[in-house]
Amino acid sequence: MRSLTAWLLLAFACGACVLQTCARLPPWPWAIASGAAIVLVAALRTFPFVAVGAALTLGFGYAAFRADVRLADQLAPEWEGEDIRVVGIVDDLPARYDTGVRAEWRIGVFGTSLYYQSAELEGRWFGFLVPMGLPRPGFSKNFMTVAVRKTDDPAADREFLETCLLLEMAIVGEDTNVMSTMRFRPGTLTRSDRTLGRYFKFLRAYPRAHPSRPFIT
Repeated sequence: MRSLTAWLLLAFACGACVLQTCARLPPWPWAIASGAAIVLVAALRTFPFVAVGAALTLGFGYAAFRADVRLADQLAPEWEGEDIRVVGIVDDLPARYDTGVRAEWRIGVFGTSLYYQSAELEGRWFGFLVPMGLPRPGFSKNFMTVAVRKTDDPAADREFLETCLLLEMAIVGEDTNVMSTMRFRPGTLTRSDRTLGRYFKFLRAYPRAHPSRPFIT
């Protein structure tokens, strides 16, 4: 009996894991869970293999039911499995530094490879621009541009500009190891890379007239 209990628990857990691979929640999850529970109780003593299958289905149905309840106040069921495009500005992203300064970032991408952001730091605005290019196949190159609003104090402007530059370089430095080892090839994306796949499709269709065109496949 102990061995059967272990199999039932394992099957229940596997059923919950199977749900994680589904693109959308199944309809009537409570009915699935209720039916599986009835079959499990009926077959527990006489048909152990059927009971294990029912336990797997029960785990699947229970996980789907709990997911439906948990998401009810956040995402409409008719949106499940649908691609949603959100247009706007990422604003007020908190960040912590050694000085304890908090910046409110506004970020975005223009075209295919022009990253930009702006923020207010210590009560002053500054902008950050990173154009990226492909000078040759398998090699990318970018450069950073930092801008601040000019005041009547050139020395203070220069000091603030250097502060912003050091801040951005520190942020980029945290991602250097990741960016320097990233390798993407056609056909190697997984299901979790759906957003990246759509971006690759966007790149291929984007009109361009620069030397990088032959290198983007």
